[in-house]
Amino acid sequence: MKYFLCKQGSCYSGIVDYQLNLLYRIAGLQASAGVVIFSESSTDKGAVFVDGRYTLAANISVDKTKFDIEDFRLNSIIEWIKNNIKIDNIIAVDRNCFSLGELNYFRKMLSDYKIELFDSYEYFGLKHEAKNVKLYDLNNSKMDQCIEWLKSTDLDAYLFCDPCLVSWLLGIRDLNNDFTKSILAYLLITKSGNVILYSQNTYCNILNIQLKSINYLNDFLSTLEKIGCNLNEVPAFIDDKNLLNVECPIDQSIKTQTEIEDIKIATEYDSIAIIKFLNWFYSCTDEITELDVVAKLDEFRQENPNYIGNSFATIAAADSHAAIVHYEPTKVSNTLIKNILLLDSGGQYKNGTTDITRTISRSMPTEYERKIYTLVLKGHIALASAIFPRGTTCAQLDTFARQFLWKNNLDYQHGTGHGIGYLLNVHEGKYGFSRRYNYPIKSNILMSNEPGYYEENHFGVRLENMMLSKNINDDFFCFETISLISFDDKFIDKTLLTSEEKNWLDEYNGKIEKLCNKFNIKMQWR
Repeated sequence: MKYFLCKQGSCYSGIVDYQLNLLYRIAGLQASAGVVIFSESSTDKGAVFVDGRYTLAANISVDKTKFDIEDFRLNSIIEWIKNNIKIDNIIAVDRNCFSLGELNYFRKMLSDYKIELFDSYEYFGLKHEAKNVKLYDLNNSKMDQCIEWLKSTDLDAYLFCDPCLVSWLLGIRDLNNDFTKSILAYLLITKSGNVILYSQNTYCNILNIQLKSINYLNDFLSTLEKIGCNLNEVPAFIDDKNLLNVECPIDQSIKTQTEIEDIKIATEYDSIAIIKFLNWFYSCTDEITELDVVAKLDEFRQENPNYIGNSFATIAAADSHAAIVHYEPTKVSNTLIKNILLLDSGGQYKNGTTDITRTISRSMPTEYERKIYTLVLKGHIALASAIFPRGTTCAQLDTFARQFLWKNNLDYQHGTGHGIGYLLNVHEGKYGFSRRYNYPIKSNILMSNEPGYYEENHFGVRLENMMLSKNINDDFFCFETISLISFDDKFIDKTLLTSEEKNWLDEYNGKIEKLCNKFNIKMQWR
């Protein structure tokens, strides 16, 4: 018997369309990340592996007579296979979306099984249509840095397989892509200074770069002896006999001063669009649906000439839908907003990428809802105002945001924040406020701050701003909040706030007032 293991939401598959949507195709779950395993026999039970963002959505939409719902971790996948699939069966791993590092781990931990690769595109009868793409050139290539670093090593070449990292290194973007504006390609740099881009697409206006079909990559790699790479980013179909797991020291998460200045401009643009939306939302006397919200917010963002598109599909979740962490309204699920709306959205601007979440209400929240909102807000403020020494990790800072919920025996099952790209992926890099991230925070990293709380069949709260990490001095760091959108006063129980938290809110609202004065806009709901 053969079982197929597919992954959704990988950044490794530079030649694969991001919209393949395997979780939905196989198990009926709309999700940006997860793994699904199924057999060639329709009678055998499979499994869906998702993190806390999609657990409730999976429980609602996945047929549990056909699929178990499990935690999204490699060891959970391995444990489920051992408990549910007989030894000597074939485990076919998607060659496009699993990395060599993951494949090697499966081979090690599932040595009693036959591990082979399969192509999900071929399996589902799909084709990747090659395109001729004219690129947007940011004129900020980091290739010289890469080549100089490579010359200092004993490597013959370095292979980059994360399409966002490739785009960032080359200083180019494909503005026609939905959401993430990266090119779909792999990048090989040789010690002699050759720069070769491997893709199924044809990219125009790239100077001094060789363009080759992905079909020639393995053949060329075989001519080199030592090729550096990140094995957790190299897709499983690439020949690994000459690959060495070597970390490139050039970190795309650390923004340049020019990028920071641009990102702040983009955030101002986005904040103004959302303030206009909130003016409409709070003053509108007609009934409003979730899809009305999506359309209206798009309308306000499109007023800015630098706006390119959304950085992800807008989450507009009314009332009980707000308990589904990453809910996306459809024509089928669309509903009226009776009380609470959780709105999580972001924009792609020629200046940068944005991500913002607010929980707002059309009526007066209950005392319980106000308490929950305020506990989440207290955690948000605690992280935003944190001062911490060099060497403090993302995981340590995660606890700042959860502490007030924990004191009330409450928690949420997603990370408190993630890195954000520069006109790239809204989720970027190795930095994020989560128990899983043990990287020390450095200066000039753009991150989200988004604690929340979710109660099935009732409501959900999430409060998200974008922040930049900054040096106070050589030994200590802090954050600068750059999103400028008011929190909903109706939700805030100020009796639960300390004087320091009230001062933070007053200072934050003062910055919003200055922004509104700069653009000659009034906040009509305040």
